Amino acid sequence: MANPGGFIPPVSYLPSPAPSNYSSTAARSSGLLPNQRPTPLKSGSRRETVFINYVDNALLEISRKFTKKFPSEAEKSEAAKLKAVNAGGNVTIGYSDAEPLIKEIETIIGLVWVSGTG
Repeated sequence: MANPGGFIPPVSYLPSPAPSNYSSTAARSSGLLPNQRPTPLKSGSRRETVFINYVDNALLEISRKFTKKFPSEAEKSEAAKLKAVNAGGNVTIGYSDAEPLIKEIETIIGLVWVSGTG
């Protein structure tokens, strides 16, 4: 075959992408992330272990809430009843909007950033 066939035209027919005006330094200087620690947590230290466990539990809780996203009114009232009976026990209500999800993820990213633990 002299001319290849298919759904995607050869690369020579594709236009070049437009130049980007994105600057990574502009994103860093915007003040979204807090200041890092002067020295990162020591690898294998007790503080690092506690920090990793905290972040792991926070991500697990986010995962649970995401799995139960968009709860119905009946699920919300049932969870409220269980919370009252358990005196604040582990009752997870899912996300009804993206805003709380984003806020919780940003909090965790900020903590990891400040800790300097990678």
